[in-house]
Formats: sequence, C-alpha cells, structure tokens
Amino acid sequence: MRYLLAGLAAVIAVAAANPAANPHHKPMQSRSGACTAADSNAVTVVIDYQDLGGGTHQYCASGLRAGATGLDALQAVASVQGTTSNGQSVACRINSRPGASQVLTLPGDVAYTESCVNMPPAAAYWSYWWADAGGSWTYSTQGLAARKVKFGSYEGWSFALGAGFGHAPQPRVTPAVWDVPPPVTTPQPSPPMTSDAANQPPSDPKTQPAKTPSANKPSANRPQTSQPVVSQPVDEQPSSEPPASPATSPTPATTAASDDSPAPPPVADTSTSTSPAVWWGLAGLIAAVAAVLGWRYLRHYQDGNGTGDQDAAPDETG
Repeated sequence: MRYLLAGLAAVIAVAAANPAANPHHKPMQSRSGACTAADSNAVTVVIDYQDLGGGTHQYCASGLRAGATGLDALQAVASVQGTTSNGQSVACRINSRPGASQVLTLPGDVAYTESCVNMPPAAAYWSYWWADAGGSWTYSTQGLAARKVKFGSYEGWSFALGAGFGHAPQPRVTPAVWDVPPPVTTPQPSPPMTSDAANQPPSDPKTQPAKTPSANKPSANRPQTSQPVVSQPVDEQPSSEPPASPATSPTPATTAASDDSPAPPPVADTSTSTSPAVWWGLAGLIAAVAAVLGWRYLRHYQDGNGTGDQDAAPDETG
C-alpha cells in the first residue's frame, strides 16, 4: 500500500510538470529575440548548442504566471524532453538536440549516443544558468522544475560536451539591460496656413461691399417713395446727407455698382403725374364751361316756356 501511494504521487508530479499530460496547461507566449521593458511577466531564454552545432539563440518568454519555473520558461520557447528515470526534472533534449542517433565523443566512449533513459553523463548534458539583466551568468544548483524564474532576468542553457561537472561553458550571450522601446508617435496634422492670403476667401463680386456714392451721383441705396415726385433741377451743392454705409449683403444695386464703369447721367423724371397748379387750372376751366352751358340752357328754357307766351298775349286781345 505504501509503494502504491508513492507511485501515485510520482505520477501526479510528472503529470503536473508535463504540459502534454496536463490538459489545463496553457502555452505561454514567445517570440524570437531578447525581451524588452515592454514585455510583461517575461524572461529572456538563451539556448547555446555549443559543440552540437546550431549556434546561439535568444527568445522572449512572456505572459508567464506568478511562480513560473525554469521549465515553464523553457517550454514556452522550445520543446523539452526529460528522461525515463527522472522525468522533466532533467532536460535531456532541447529542440530534439542531441539527436538519438547523433554520435558524441566522450572520454572513454568515442561513440556515445543519448537514449534519454537515465541521467545524462557529466561529459554530455545541458547545463542550466541564470543572470540578472546587465549582470553575469550564474550556474544553477537547482533543477529546472524547482527553480522559480525572476521576471526581467535571463535563463540560459548551454550544452557541455567533454567538460564535466563544474566546467560547463556558460551561454555565449552577455546579459544586457532590457531596452526600453521607443514611444509610439502618432503623426500630427499639419498646422493651418497663417498667411493672410490663405485666410482670405476667394474674391467674389457679389460679396464685395458697395462703394459710397458721391454727392453728384444718384444714390442707389435710397428707398423709393410712393408720393408723386416733381422734377427739380439738379443741386450742384454738396449734399449734407451722410454717405450711405457699405452694404452688408449683396443686392441688385450693389452688385451692379463698379468703380471701373462711369456713373450714369441723371435720368429725367418720366412720370405721368401732373403738378397741382395744372389740376387746379383744369378744374377751373371745367367749372367755367359748365357755368356757360348752364346759363345757355337756362335762357333757352325761359325762352321756350315762359317769356314767349307772355309776348304773344296782347295780340290776341287787341
């Protein structure tokens, strides 16, 4: 019973550490290149293949959960294979390196191949390092499943071939201070033109104010009266009336006015209205004619009905 419980605990531990066996595990975000200050909950992971061939690569593992381990950061940027005997507490292969058929030359074994069944030998294993940004590499004495990462720092993996424990080469990348990304600038609209010409609207004769008429020109802005107007001689004296103010809105009179054309001559009044003296004379003439006609009619009436009969009476009696 005791051995059964121990085995069950081991299976649970392996399942929790293995994302493939844990359906609730969510892969972290990653990208190529070192992290910057804009990346949150992130560490820079360096993988140096050294004698395996493949060079040195940097990745940014971001969006890590609080308490993330070195295994979480490494799995965010690469594939990791553990051993049969130790599970993923040991990194036997990273990105399938070293390959199962890749021959490694070790002291005392010139044709060694890694099977990932037991712990890799000290002359051929992935060494685990960490460093602060801007600091130096430190060899980790904790396994990748036990060490908690520090956000804003570096995690390093370097393959040690033929060096032995304590002599593993550190990653060939200098931990640098994370760069601060430049601020995102939004293009600003061009400032408006400040010249007087740009601020003036296009010239339109309909919107231009009318010029003040001179004393000798007839005013186009004077209102017309409904009373009969008698023609008067033109007064040559300057008008005492104040000049009309410029028009504020286009009118037919102000639109037609122009300084370039000569002023039109005064137009005589062609109205058919007659002066009061003429009317009085005509009325007097009509009254006189009516009086004459009335007097003649009265004489004719008297001659026919009254005066003629009185004259004929003495002849009949005599």
